[in-house]
Amino acid sequence: MSRETGEPMRLIFLDFINIEDKISLHDYLIEKFNLPDYYGRNLDALWDCLMEISDYTLIEMQNIFALYGKLGDYSAKFLKTLDDAALENSYIWLKVLE
Repeated sequence: MSRETGEPMRLIFLDFINIEDKISLHDYLIEKFNLPDYYGRNLDALWDCLMEISDYTLIEMQNIFALYGKLGDYSAKFLKTLDDAALENSYIWLKVLE
């Protein structure tokens, strides 16, 4: 439940252990976030979709270091996109489980 309103909170659990490349990352995000067909499979498109979230959403992330091992600098840009989205959209919370 949201700390502010007592409304139910959506939970999205992301485990990056099996992500191999940018394509598999964006395929995984489409599945986990239930992104629309027009999703552009890039960080700008992800940002746009994250800004549309209007239900309290907790994004739990696991195996971030595995993501860095496979995607290098792109993983940092991806995680910054999530972090910036959480700062901009008050419906999003992030939690790292490592």
